[in-house]
Amino acid sequence: MLSRKPTRIELKREDLEEYEKAKKLWEKDIKKSVNDEAKGTPPSQVLDTPERLARIHERIGYNPQIVPSDGNISLS
Repeated sequence: MLSRKPTRIELKREDLEEYEKAKKLWEKDIKKSVNDEAKGTPPSQVLDTPERLARIHERIGYNPQIVPSDGNISLS
């Protein structure tokens, strides 16, 4: 097996800004969940809101799209 040199990862200013923005949103969600939990709302309902899931999908690059199929499977 051939080994290669480690890949260099560069941290850019935009990456730091995006991280800080995501961190603020995450802290806001935590505070909201603590407040809602104090009111009696179950935490699982608070954390699985569509807005929160949309932000998570955007952050990780998940974009589910249904691929139409005509029933023919081609493996070549």
